[in-house]
Amino acid sequence: MAEFLFGDDLSNRIREVARRPDARCAVAFWGIGAAYEVFGGEFDQRDDVKIICDISMGGTNPLTLRQLGAPENNYLKYKDKLHAKTYLSEEGLVVGSANASSNGIGRSGRPAGLVEAGSFFPVGSPEWQEANRWFCSLWDEEGCLKVDQQALERAEDLWSRRARLPVEFQAEAPAGTVLDYDPDRDGLILLSWYTGNGGQVHNIEVADNGRSFLRISDDHNNGIMGKWICCFQTLKDGTRMAMNRNPYFFFSSDFENEFFAGQGEDPHIVYQRIDAPMPPPPFDFDDPDFRLAFRDVISRDDFSLLRDEDHNDPWLLIDHIDLMEKFWRAVQDAYRNATQA
Repeated sequence: MAEFLFGDDLSNRIREVARRPDARCAVAFWGIGAAYEVFGGEFDQRDDVKIICDISMGGTNPLTLRQLGAPENNYLKYKDKLHAKTYLSEEGLVVGSANASSNGIGRSGRPAGLVEAGSFFPVGSPEWQEANRWFCSLWDEEGCLKVDQQALERAEDLWSRRARLPVEFQAEAPAGTVLDYDPDRDGLILLSWYTGNGGQVHNIEVADNGRSFLRISDDHNNGIMGKWICCFQTLKDGTRMAMNRNPYFFFSSDFENEFFAGQGEDPHIVYQRIDAPMPPPPFDFDDPDFRLAFRDVISRDDFSLLRDEDHNDPWLLIDHIDLMEKFWRAVQDAYRNATQA
């Protein structure tokens, strides 16, 4: 029996359909965190998901394309001018107005940012069968292409211009508090320290395009692109922390720097491009109660390795992933105790 859906009922039904076997999504625009919100936490373990999106209108986040497996995923395609929002699986069919974004279906337990509506049809219904035939035909069309490296670069260019696009593609849902943060869903926020005023980047690319940067060894570069990082300042004795007004930035580009290599230092630089705006933060980084909780927890003995009091290598981010996960749980506990006392 067909159902007319809106609000949370629509969002939840989309998730139910997409998380069932043989999921096929012809959905125009995919926002940050969509892989988790739509498919759940096990998307990277599935091999039964086919996706067709649009990149020609600048409404699909290229970082999300990477989270969906681009450029290696052969089951991730794009079709220019696609504007459909069709979710299909062995659970049924949802057709409506909702993109795979915080505006379309919500994020982090919050409702969708826009008013959406759609219809559900059970598996095997005439509507489901027709949608299945349509998807298979679209998938095989000559202009339906794999999201390869060239397509990713095109998506990045068009996404960077999205401020000039209609509101449908713009601001995502507002951030909540640190209690809303889920590292499994939102991605682990990395931690790194620096002393003094930080270093200088001797490369015209970063000088022209970089907002913030971090120098890192090649051995520790895997798995950090498309992640947030908090760079906090520590004094020489390692006992006091300072946080600038904007200590957070997002890894969106990288390159090999010959200057640093010539100095015998780690030549790999990751940075945030000025022309590639940051995605919405997973929570409000400027919340004063959060900042107090952060300073409290990072100063504890349990997390001294994150401060590296001997001042060895702040760039070795992946050495302490488990400790960073414990750190964020401790920050949430400290925040909860301070705000709910």
